[in-house]
Amino acid sequence: MWSPCSSTLISGGRDAVLVDTLITYDQVDALADWVVGFGKRVVGVLVTHGHSDHWIGLARLLERFPGARGLATEEVLARARHEATDDALRTYWQTVFPGEIPAEPVLPELLRHGPGRPRRPLTADHRHRPGRHGTLDDRARAVDRRRGRR
Repeated sequence: MWSPCSSTLISGGRDAVLVDTLITYDQVDALADWVVGFGKRVVGVLVTHGHSDHWIGLARLLERFPGARGLATEEVLARARHEATDDALRTYWQTVFPGEIPAEPVLPELLRHGPGRPRRPLTADHRHRPGRHGTLDDRARAVDRRRGRR
């Protein structure tokens, strides 16, 4: 069994951006069908973390939305490249999801800064550790505790 995964749709009038992908072909196809049901055209997929479960569905999404681009920060892209080229990790993913993920992964492009774009993208602590979920609510409470508030 795999832990729950999610993808977030951020949309305007016509275009949309997905935040992260799902993993298997069936999951990604269901996600793409869900987006199409809103009448949206996906123009980008923002990958928030370099672990494969955040981007491995990118290949299938780009098949479904050919005009879209996968995008990631330098740090995220570096980890994704490692996961895509490390033989042990590739074997692991192919063993856990045989025939359900691409044999050759597609990596996101580097998210570049430019006019009207923030200089430093926001990042989050996505290290998968028990008891460390890192929601904004949890972090606000932790800051309050450090300041002596409850």
